[in-house]
Amino acid sequence: LAAETTADSPDMSIEGRRAKLQYSVTDLGAITTIGINNKGAIVLMRGTDIYIRRHGGERLVPNACMQKASTLSDKGVVAGTGSSRPVLYGRGTCIDLGTLGGTVGDALDVNSKGQAVGSSTLAGDTATHAFLYDDGVMRDLGTLRGVYSSAAAINKRGMIAGTSDGSA
Repeated sequence: LAAETTADSPDMSIEGRRAKLQYSVTDLGAITTIGINNKGAIVLMRGTDIYIRRHGGERLVPNACMQKASTLSDKGVVAGTGSSRPVLYGRGTCIDLGTLGGTVGDALDVNSKGQAVGSSTLAGDTATHAFLYDDGVMRDLGTLRGVYSSAAAINKRGMIAGTSDGSA
């Protein structure tokens, strides 16, 4: 199910001004919606396949690249996981972000500048840390005292939100 804007919708008051709320509903079948960006593109799963839906058409994200999608940026880049590693997919290209030395990771968000965040295990796989991937480099964001942290979101200004065990 997806809602898109149209010209024949009820009026709505927004901040004291009358505005025409415009939408339509489209049945996309049996899917799991992962996310929607500010341009109306949707990343979704149908069965085990990941698709990017934009302007009524769908593009398949190759399974060889990504098996789990997390989000879709305004530039059409999908962040997710492929072969237990953090990956980005956009414009037909799959980028393996690597890890912080361990064997497992997950890209959870990507902004319009291409900066990605998520989590990765360290060498030995005994700790998981949040990371920032920027300009081809993955940076360990550490924890607040424990062995676990994860970065869940990054905005266009590069501000990061996440979680960590321990306390400051």
